[in-house]
Amino acid sequence: MTSFDKRPITKVIVIGAGFSGLAMACQLQRKLNCDDFTIYDRSPAPGGCAVDIPAVFYSLSFASNPNFSKVFPSQAEILDYFNNVAERFDVTRHVVPNTEWEGAYWQELTSTWLVKLKDLSTGQLYYQECKILISAVGGLVNPNQFDVPGIDDFQGDIIHTARWKTDVSLHDKDVIVVGNGYDPITALLPRSIQTKSGREYPADTIVLATGFSLTQYDVELVGRNGQTRAQHWNDFGYKEAYKSIAMSEFPNFFYVLGPNSGKGHTSTIYSIENYIDLIVQVIAPVIRDQSTFVEVKADSEKKYNETLHEAIGKTIFNNSCFSVSTHRVLV
Repeated sequence: MTSFDKRPITKVIVIGAGFSGLAMACQLQRKLNCDDFTIYDRSPAPGGCAVDIPAVFYSLSFASNPNFSKVFPSQAEILDYFNNVAERFDVTRHVVPNTEWEGAYWQELTSTWLVKLKDLSTGQLYYQECKILISAVGGLVNPNQFDVPGIDDFQGDIIHTARWKTDVSLHDKDVIVVGNGYDPITALLPRSIQTKSGREYPADTIVLATGFSLTQYDVELVGRNGQTRAQHWNDFGYKEAYKSIAMSEFPNFFYVLGPNSGKGHTSTIYSIENYIDLIVQVIAPVIRDQSTFVEVKADSEKKYNETLHEAIGKTIFNNSCFSVSTHRVLV
């Protein structure tokens, strides 16, 4: 590897400053007394959206909010809550915005991750080492492409609800909405768009709610012995992780809302907190400098996946499924 700009080592790097990253940061401090962490996010500031579940289920258990103005709060109100929690738990000063995660490489000699980062404001690439690397990148990040015949010839605006263009006026425009999920039905149509029906007509604007792609898993991740994440999943034949949080051959690396963590009902906040609780249990020895690394055992990961259809809702998390180093490496 050629010379590069390298930042000082930090104990934990968290990728993603959404609800997963926020909750992870809070629990690092609350449960492990760890203040040595950095959160990277590619956005300039927190975003968020309105919710389609009661707000009582959309607040963190350790920072409940009984003061939401209505059952289904607006995006602005959810964002206010998010920012208030970040300030209350002193998380904001740990967040580095406008920064893209481009890769991470396990360093066997030091038992650390070398994380490749890009400053989106300047284009500068740099690296930072950490003991523990946590991907808190959500699934609602990169919209699916809208690919239909003739779309390249469309002269109007094409907007995804996740990348709304505030400078586009829909007044007196003919608009086509593609997708029938929560975004267009409960949030977009009642507020912004008057639609026509009963006839065909040319459109000035298409507003998309076409879902999201899983490109958060495309980032280069290289574990022990040069094993890449893509190779690891190729061996299994699909994207997977033990309890959706960890993979063998990738020590001290964890997911919040990893593969197969999606839910079809209620709040994702509940899932986030449960996954973080598992991660906190496992990384505690490393945070406390009692061990160098923790890693899920290959046999445990394989068995978990083989019995996943039976295990859902039945298996109990067990720390014996992880191997813990018995020595420490000074860096």
